[in-house]
Amino acid sequence: MKKKANNQSAQDFLNMEDITGNLIYTTDKHLIGFLSLAGSDNSLLQESEHERLTAQMSAALADETEPWQIISIPRTVDTQRVLENLNAMRQQCENNARLQLLDGEIHSLQELSDDREPMIVLKCWVKAAPGADKELLHRLSLLSSRLSDSQISARILEDQQLKYLCKIYSDLGVSHDMEEPEEDITILEGRKRRWREQRALAEQQRAALLDELAPVGGFFFEPNRIRIGSAVLRCYAVTRYPSQVSYGWASALTTATDAVTCI
Repeated sequence: MKKKANNQSAQDFLNMEDITGNLIYTTDKHLIGFLSLAGSDNSLLQESEHERLTAQMSAALADETEPWQIISIPRTVDTQRVLENLNAMRQQCENNARLQLLDGEIHSLQELSDDREPMIVLKCWVKAAPGADKELLHRLSLLSSRLSDSQISARILEDQQLKYLCKIYSDLGVSHDMEEPEEDITILEGRKRRWREQRALAEQQRAALLDELAPVGGFFFEPNRIRIGSAVLRCYAVTRYPSQVSYGWASALTTATDAVTCI
């Protein structure tokens, strides 16, 4: 019997079974892995060099016959670790000129504490089957190697980074960092379950994972918008665009700090 919407919790909308071995396992029997992408500074490159690198990157992805997506998700600029290092350097510094430089750097970073930047990831997935985890991780490793030839840094997200990715995706209106959540943060309770003895541990672990990832405030579906946690969202699909487009035509979308972009 179909469950009534008002009896559903935030966890019911999360298609999440487990995060382990640098992969996400979903309840619909898929495995998902992510590469974190970061490009080098290309602001000084000539147009011909832009085109060459673009062709190399297109060739790297063209060899990939399985489905993939590039996703851009806004996240809070992580300045905490840099600030800690600068403050440590400042305490040991005795040169006045260098102190002034360090103070300027610290002040500039403090002003960036609430700013956002795009987190670019490449998503790959495969249906669950014996050996599918090794197959997917090998595929991600090959993609990482190909993209590095195009001056794109691509590294496989590990378990804690995957949780961080899921959390910023489900709570777009909240500032995040890579630290563990505090114990006193209010999170929606998981739905109550009756566990069989042999499945109790696995189900409890999944309930704890959903508690950690579910957005504070839950999901609300309205006629022309969605509320997830503290964020109000609308979804748009780009279905038609010119056959001839200029270099970097999608950068305004993928670098937006108030939108999630999926290609």
